[in-house]
Amino acid sequence: MSNRAVVQTFFDNGLEIVVRPKPIASPGNVVIRLTVRAVNPIDSLIIRESWLRNLADEHHHHPVIGSEGFGHITEVGEGVTKFKVNQRVVPILYWKYYLGKGEGAWQDYVEVAEEDVVHIPDNVSDDAAAQYLINPWTAYGLLSEIGVKEGEYLLQTAAASVIGRQVIQICKHLKIKTINIVRRDNVIPELKAIGADVVINSSTEDMVSRVKELTGGKGAFAAIDAVGGILTKSVGNSLRNGGRLFVYGTLGGPDVVLSSADLIRDIDVKFFRLTKFVENKRNRERVMTDIMAFMDAGVLVPYSGKKYELTDFNAAIEESLKEARGGKVLLIG
Repeated sequence: MSNRAVVQTFFDNGLEIVVRPKPIASPGNVVIRLTVRAVNPIDSLIIRESWLRNLADEHHHHPVIGSEGFGHITEVGEGVTKFKVNQRVVPILYWKYYLGKGEGAWQDYVEVAEEDVVHIPDNVSDDAAAQYLINPWTAYGLLSEIGVKEGEYLLQTAAASVIGRQVIQICKHLKIKTINIVRRDNVIPELKAIGADVVINSSTEDMVSRVKELTGGKGAFAAIDAVGGILTKSVGNSLRNGGRLFVYGTLGGPDVVLSSADLIRDIDVKFFRLTKFVENKRNRERVMTDIMAFMDAGVLVPYSGKKYELTDFNAAIEESLKEARGGKVLLIG
């Protein structure tokens, strides 16, 4: 049986779909038929920067793209006790993809170790399950590390993004108040509907003044920033003395601008990396359990967007890079 796979050839940094042998479940492993796959910004970055180039071998076994997806188990290997054929599951490809052999989710079948498989409850949709990892884990890691106290304000940029919406949902559950920065008025009602306390349009409002007004001049307790660039300076200005600022994206460019006055106020700035967070086994176990519990309980509902067939991966990537595209772009089939 064949296995379609989207691979990066590196000859011109392009992608192509190839047919590879269907994997066979070795002892302790399962084979999963993937049917829904997310198109994440990290995938586009990996393609653009050729991060997996060193994984291509002399036999032209090029790395398969795709950071996460959902499917059904089609085969279980000897010794597997937790799973059976036809179960709805998510394979945790994070380590196989980034740190291993480039075995991503943009293919029909993937072989995964039993301990890297998560069962999907019946009331979690296929589309939501395909988004179980990258954005929810990042949101969870950011909130776990930054340590905002119940009842305090967290400021976030790019609040209308998929991950921004998930931060709002988790914060609502944890009783953390959110100040959400956007650039379009039309998304304000959407964010309010999922639990945003305050939404500020930075294109038409003075963000720093609004935040200071909301917090009695004190500033937000902490902030997470997906944009970087000059916007980070305003984010730093909006924080309390000694506040923490986690940058986790560079949508505004590779540089991060900060005021020396804010450094004097002991603003604590760091770059958050999900890979580093989940290197800790306890963090990994917590996030795997808690995120699925959040999704099962309806606390966290991923934001799905347009769907494309696996063979139409180029159009899906193009759509995923559009500003204000809506929810997460998915590859199906």
